[in-house]
Amino acid sequence: MSLPQKDAPSVSVIIPVYNRQDTAIASIRSVLAQSFTDFELIVVDDGSSPPFELPADISGDARIRLLRQQENGGAGAARNAGARAARGEWLAWLDSDDEWLPYKLERQLGFIAANGIGTKRTAIASGFEYRFSDGRREQRIPVPSDDPSMFFSGCWFCPGSTVMLGREAFVEVGAYDQNMMRLEDVDWFARFALEGGELAVVPEPLAIIHLGSRPEFARVKAAGDYLVNKYRSDPRLDRSVRRHLFAYTELEYAASRLKTRKQMIRGAWNLVHSWMLVPRMHLQVCKFWQ
Repeated sequence: MSLPQKDAPSVSVIIPVYNRQDTAIASIRSVLAQSFTDFELIVVDDGSSPPFELPADISGDARIRLLRQQENGGAGAARNAGARAARGEWLAWLDSDDEWLPYKLERQLGFIAANGIGTKRTAIASGFEYRFSDGRREQRIPVPSDDPSMFFSGCWFCPGSTVMLGREAFVEVGAYDQNMMRLEDVDWFARFALEGGELAVVPEPLAIIHLGSRPEFARVKAAGDYLVNKYRSDPRLDRSVRRHLFAYTELEYAASRLKTRKQMIRGAWNLVHSWMLVPRMHLQVCKFWQ
């Protein structure tokens, strides 16, 4: 990855897109509506069929670059492609079914300046609002953390749509694992924590996260098993961190299985097993929100 170029934008916003024409356009428009304007927007079409197209009224915006991947490689591969093309000092992710409030970048950059945060060790998230398919809304303010156990317990801060981090941090931790079609965020931020990284949080909702249906169990199981096997013998993980990882994957399996009657008994066992690994008084493996 090259260093930021002279006269490069401060922020490179990266949106991976796969077969989400309408929602991705809404995501893009939420970036273009930002009060902070010194950014470039890199949209990575991850093998969509038909190919993703920008609407005519914004296709000529010089801040937008559309990259095309010939085959679908997953969100991690698309983010890697966007990061390689990025010119800004800061990287900001946005999933193609989510949106930002107009002052999201302004608030995060103000927080960075006010707290003297550098580009190497800290990722900056924000609060967000869940929007459910039945119309319900719930706001969440994530807790900040530098504890690896937290990062091996889930992505409580919706990193695909709230996080801003320095290009230096991304280079040091390395690219997303392109073998993972799900849970790639958990893996990347787990590695980030093991490298001494920490999460800071702007304590106000700045993103809208649209929650849809859960993926099929087979996809969740494949990603969870890959994650467990990747870190099962990693000497950097102590027993407590490893148990948090196992408890988290069991919770993912339970959530996917409990949505179907045929898998409910096995899903209930996954849930019990998760609680046995990390006893707690709440559903999530850790207390994630303020």
